[in-house]
Amino acid sequence: MGDKGVSNVIGAILVLAIVAAAFAAARVTVLPALERDREIERIATLEERLAKLAASARTTDPAQGAQAFLIPVGRGDEFLGTSGLPPTVSFEATGPALTVSSPRMRIWSDGASAAGASESWSPLTSRINITNLAAVDDLRLKITSTLSQANHLDAVDLTLRNRTGAFAGDFRFRVSAPGGSQASELTAAVRTESGTTIFFQGIHSMTSPIAPPFWVDVLTPTWRFDRVIADAEKPVSLSIETFNAQPLSSFITAEYAMRSREAAPDGTLVTTGGGTVREPYAWRSAGGALSIAAANNRYPDQKLVVEHGALLLDQGGAFVFRVPPDFGVARINDVTVVSLDGARLQGATLQATSTGAAVATLTPTKILRVEGRAPEATLVIETRAPAAWAGIVHDAFGRAGLVSPKDYMVTTGSASIQVRILGTSPSSASEDVHVAIKEVSLDVAIVA
Repeated sequence: MGDKGVSNVIGAILVLAIVAAAFAAARVTVLPALERDREIERIATLEERLAKLAASARTTDPAQGAQAFLIPVGRGDEFLGTSGLPPTVSFEATGPALTVSSPRMRIWSDGASAAGASESWSPLTSRINITNLAAVDDLRLKITSTLSQANHLDAVDLTLRNRTGAFAGDFRFRVSAPGGSQASELTAAVRTESGTTIFFQGIHSMTSPIAPPFWVDVLTPTWRFDRVIADAEKPVSLSIETFNAQPLSSFITAEYAMRSREAAPDGTLVTTGGGTVREPYAWRSAGGALSIAAANNRYPDQKLVVEHGALLLDQGGAFVFRVPPDFGVARINDVTVVSLDGARLQGATLQATSTGAAVATLTPTKILRVEGRAPEATLVIETRAPAAWAGIVHDAFGRAGLVSPKDYMVTTGSASIQVRILGTSPSSASEDVHVAIKEVSLDVAIVA
């Protein structure tokens, strides 16, 4: 072989060496970077799907029916390559629980049942003014008249004002003894915001004084005062007082029972009035947890967990919320209002791995509510991420201007967080802590 042939062989060897070096460099630098990018994209896709699932779980309604969520658990084209192991979808039927307790609580809703049918009556000894009302659900009067003299026009007056304080309507229930006789008449009159009388009618006439109490359902649709309240710009205020035509005499006495909803600054509606007192009170709800675990080659292993209607990202035991829980705190007229909207997942324990996609179907079955007032209350939230929950709780109380340990206390355990909400009054019968819990109960089915 001549010098020319030798040089050609050497040149080819050098080219092959350069190609091999370039390929080796690519395997060391470029390919791992591409693989890492694919794994990051896979996690982002999974996170997006689970975020939609978590948000829907706590806001859906049984009337909406089942909702299906496509969860990619394969390693194929959807992830631009074959990197890492296929994600595993799991559902744990026995998951984190939520507990509400208090030494004494006035309850309106207790899980699936309503406890608001009872009434709490207050004497109308002077004019009362109830403010910040978003809705009036029930309003009744109990009137006793002692008709010892004629020609008086005693009444119970209710005056409604809108959010600016302007007159929005009124309701007058009058007891009269016209014409100097002992005959009595009960009359209801309703006016609108413009002062127009839309109802005026004698309710009942009798020839003798009224001895027993007369019960008045102010929201009777026939009287149309319920529409006056509904049409007023919210929030509204309502004043209730007795009117005696002869100021030095009281021919009429009254009591009232009212169940209404006040508006918190964040829009949360809280119930007031009525309810059933429980001493002590405790409620517990236990559901499941849906998770997806992705094992990676170039990127840290990831696990996404849906619990209490929130989405957690777990990176080797370090947790961060991707969809935070709907936990809120507000102060309304010296009452601390704590609300939590979540989801209770139910189904059979399972684990699924696929080379394609899994379909998770959530079917809402009912909405559970717990609402009540107490001198103090305790929430125990079982979770994989107590520290992350503690951060959410502290932030919510801080935004409401409340401080620990004066207004609340947080105790963090290994698998739970305890939140103790303290009232402003030392009285064991006070009701300056309001708890409102809503949980959507959902059946979970997963097909891979």
